[in-house]
Amino acid sequence: MSVRVDGVRYAAAVKSVEGDGAVITVDGKDLRVEIVEEGPSALRIRVDGEELELGTVSGRPGAERSASGGLHSPLPGRVVSVLAEEGKTVSAGDQLVVIESMKMETAIRSDVDGRVAKVHVRPGDTVKRGQALVSFEPVSSGL
Repeated sequence: MSVRVDGVRYAAAVKSVEGDGAVITVDGKDLRVEIVEEGPSALRIRVDGEELELGTVSGRPGAERSASGGLHSPLPGRVVSVLAEEGKTVSAGDQLVVIESMKMETAIRSDVDGRVAKVHVRPGDTVKRGQALVSFEPVSSGL
């Protein structure tokens, strides 16, 4: 695994997972990383006491959105839990699926308000990067 900081790529490895954080070795140095806050479009973390905000252009880290209106797995792994239910209305930021990869769990959150049209995975399923997890349909405004 590697991380990129200011355009420079460094070798990285997860050394241990502890509660809401982990010890990660980056370029030979151990760093304590903790999740401070998870939002719909950003993740705030603390690295050795310094808080950083990680964000994405397309939505919450840990989810890839397709042009067809669904969420796809951002990494290979095993589905730990599925909170999405077909027919249920969800809001941007709602946790829908949890995937475990390399002993770390990643919460997959909706980046839109909508209705769950189809849930494509079940707990225990193995998923590939880019595999469909949840499909959405628009929620009518009733106007």
